[in-house]
Amino acid sequence: MDEHGLIAKAWRLNPDMKSSRVLGRCKHSERVIELNRYWTMNAPVADVEQVILHEIAHALTPDAETSHGREWKAVARSIGVLRPKASTDTSVGIPQRLRAVCPSCGNVFFRQRMPRNETLFRHVTCFPVHTPESVLLWEKVS
Repeated sequence: MDEHGLIAKAWRLNPDMKSSRVLGRCKHSERVIELNRYWTMNAPVADVEQVILHEIAHALTPDAETSHGREWKAVARSIGVLRPKASTDTSVGIPQRLRAVCPSCGNVFFRQRMPRNETLFRHVTCFPVHTPESVLLWEKVS
């Protein structure tokens, strides 16, 4: 971060983000780059470095038209990001706390947190229309 002038601009790194859906996040309003705690501790160092560079590119382009547009990609490549795109592909799985099984096909779903409106959460392939029988029942994974 210092190499790219962010420390001088009061940016900081928070390696303790508790999200299960993203590997890193750049918060311009707080001048902080956050990293997924579990993933950071278990992923290869080279992958963690790429995520940090990805987020540094976001910090360096606060006025970019889109978060992964041409301007951002140019900056990302210039600082060493090898694949400048958003990614949810993790080489280390983040353990999920909840599991549900579709009552029709048996497909298993995992989540970190309970859905906001669990009574509407269904497997849309099997149940295109909501019915009481379509509701997925969530249980804690041991």
